[in-house]
Amino acid sequence: MEIRISKESPVPLRQQIAAQIEYQIAVGKIKPGELLPSVRTLARQLGIHHNTVSQAYQDLTFLQLLSRKHGSRLVVGGIICASPTA
Repeated sequence: MEIRISKESPVPLRQQIAAQIEYQIAVGKIKPGELLPSVRTLARQLGIHHNTVSQAYQDLTFLQLLSRKHGSRLVVGGIICASPTA
C-alpha cells in the first residue's frame, strides 16, 4: 500500500490518508480481505503521530470500507455494488 501525504496541504492528514486508502480500494489496488498495516507501522512510514492514522482508519471503518475483528488488524471489507437484475 502506497500512501503519500503533504504536511503543507490544507487538507487534514487523516483525510488525505482515508481518501487515498478509499481510492486504492475502489480501483482494486487493495483487495477485499487484505490486511492493512498496523496503525503504528503506517504512522512510522509516514512520519506522523499514530493517532492520526487511527482516526483515518476509524473514518474508513465508519464508512464500512474496513472491518476489525476484536484484537486483530483491520481488513478491507467487500464493496457492495448494486447490479441490475432482469
